[in-house]
Amino acid sequence: MTGDSGGRRIVRGLMAGFLGSIAGLVIVYVASVVAIFLPDQELLGTLLAAVTYLPLMLFLILFPNLALGILLGLLLSIINHRRGRLFSFTIAAIVGFILAELAFSFLLPLVIPPEPGDFISIASNRLITGAYGFTLGILTNGFLRWFSPRS
Repeated sequence: MTGDSGGRRIVRGLMAGFLGSIAGLVIVYVASVVAIFLPDQELLGTLLAAVTYLPLMLFLILFPNLALGILLGLLLSIINHRRGRLFSFTIAAIVGFILAELAFSFLLPLVIPPEPGDFISIASNRLITGAYGFTLGILTNGFLRWFSPRS
């Protein structure tokens, strides 16, 4: 069989979604450390939060994030089959935005009710969630393109 089979395409999509969600969490971790450091400019407090609090909070959203990334990779492997580069990144950003908004802005607050100023209220912020969805979609599509055979 000379073409790109559907099973291989789906496996590449699942791998791309997994790696995209892990890379997205790394970006969120780095951005969170910077966001903690900038207001107070205190190194010890930032290191303490970066080593204790942030990993626990990111672990809280690890499984929804992995599920979101894998679903996104699966959808992108089906939707973006043989599409142009610009079109596929645009579709990936839009699909990532929609899935992230659904998962983190609507479903996560139903499972864990947010309190004002806590981690869930920050994670379910629609602006932050949308930006993360765009980023996750572009990362996942980049990994999917990287895994795909060159034609």
